[in-house]
Amino acid sequence: MGLHLWLLATPREHSADEVTFVDAADCRTTAITGRGMAVDWDALRERTVAALRGSDLLGVTRVPTAELLSDGTDLTPSRRTVTERSVGPVELRRAWTGWDRALMDMHDAAKAVREHEASAAAPDDFGYIFVGDLERSGALEVMPGKVLADDLIQQGEQAEDALPVITPWAVRGEEPWVAAAQATKLEAEGQGVLTSFGDVVVVTAAGGFDVWVETAGPRLLGAHTVRLRTDPALLDPFFLAACLSAPGNDQRAGTRASSSSRVDVRRLRVLRAPATQQRRIGEVHRRLVRFREAVADLGRHGDALSAMLSGLLAQGRLTEE
Repeated sequence: MGLHLWLLATPREHSADEVTFVDAADCRTTAITGRGMAVDWDALRERTVAALRGSDLLGVTRVPTAELLSDGTDLTPSRRTVTERSVGPVELRRAWTGWDRALMDMHDAAKAVREHEASAAAPDDFGYIFVGDLERSGALEVMPGKVLADDLIQQGEQAEDALPVITPWAVRGEEPWVAAAQATKLEAEGQGVLTSFGDVVVVTAAGGFDVWVETAGPRLLGAHTVRLRTDPALLDPFFLAACLSAPGNDQRAGTRASSSSRVDVRRLRVLRAPATQQRRIGEVHRRLVRFREAVADLGRHGDALSAMLSGLLAQGRLTEE
């Protein structure tokens, strides 16, 4: 869905005879969790202010108001800011370099998991246990995130002492944060849940959930999140994350019961395995995570390179060496 941000001004401040359209589709950056993209508000603000001050930037179009006042008026900015991005030899070489690096990373990541084969069946001594049972046995602690007041959560450029807030919306691209002192105060009062290295984080939402092991942090958990803190002597966190990520767990957790249902983490199923097997599975899970990230990174580089080549071809500027 294309989003439009309209800035309204009085005729005294700007000419009423034209409307300025700004293409800001590329004002994006990587989200906190590395999953998806977030709006780069600083870049968006700089480009918009420069356009309103009269700068002739790529992607900026000024249209006379009279052209917009017709029976077939369409105020979609992207229809008014169709531009050809300028790509030169240096930019193309950089794009190929990024692609080659991403391809090498994906090859290495794939090689690390390709050596594994699928056995006909799991060992007879393996069974399953639910997260709720593991909690009762003391192997792990289940701690849901807290609903945070809107006035506590900040957006945009982060302060030096900022702590990211994990929510379903953060996974989808937002970048909320709170001040570290405020997060510490919330935790001390029992109103906040902070993560540590090795915690398993489950972000729950209608229709699915996301699972990972915290290797950064600390971060503050918002609504619809759960922190699973294991006893390392009994349960390997990377093994736990591998089990929770199994495709069948979303059905067992109730994510497909209705469009409004939430995940019951305690109903997720975990493989029964001895410590040595847990560590082996946990290590392979880490390799799989790296493989997924490498594939996603290669896809991003491939999309950018393909678009660049297509644009050059359409301009008649794609030549052979």
